[in-house]
Amino acid sequence: MVSQLKEGVTKVHVFERQLASARGRLLDVGCGVGETMRFVADGLTVIGADLDLAYCGKARAAGERTLCADLAAPLPFRDGAFDAALCSDTFEHLVDPLALLSDLHRVLRPGGLLLCHVPNEFSHKSLRQIVRGNGICNRTFFPGAEEWDYPHLRFFSHRGFVRMLARGGFVVEEDLTDFGRGWRRRLYPLFGSGPSICARKAAGRPA
Repeated sequence: MVSQLKEGVTKVHVFERQLASARGRLLDVGCGVGETMRFVADGLTVIGADLDLAYCGKARAAGERTLCADLAAPLPFRDGAFDAALCSDTFEHLVDPLALLSDLHRVLRPGGLLLCHVPNEFSHKSLRQIVRGNGICNRTFFPGAEEWDYPHLRFFSHRGFVRMLARGGFVVEEDLTDFGRGWRRRLYPLFGSGPSICARKAAGRPA
């Protein structure tokens, strides 16, 4: 596996306002080193889940209650156990991201909040790298990655990610995606960020 992943590279800060106002229990899926704890209020209990045992230890030191878990398997929590969930820079690492999304629907209470972000793999920097024949890796985040070891398995457009959320049983409440400004906005995703979405659990089972 990639041994030079830059720690703390996350878009958690995009959801600063939502995390500061959230209450109850939050599931931090793919918690990494616990960056989420910088933005939460005292009234929020954060449960972190990550495959990496070392990351779980660092997240625990930051204040999260953590569980080392395979995110490709069903989450080890009861139905409706959480008031909110954060899944930032995680879906792209999974063979079946829809399976995790559907399980998040299960563990959230009715109307529960999902804060989710995936990276923009189609930026001008990434495309320049591909045109030059240097592979699809974005070495800004994974400087030690080889083509055969790139940890991102899925690649999302904004429209495709929103469709996946709907398929998983969620309704978009607020779109925090940075589409760029002025003429750059017309050329999203060349200059914009990856999709950053606040969604609510819809009634009924995922499609």
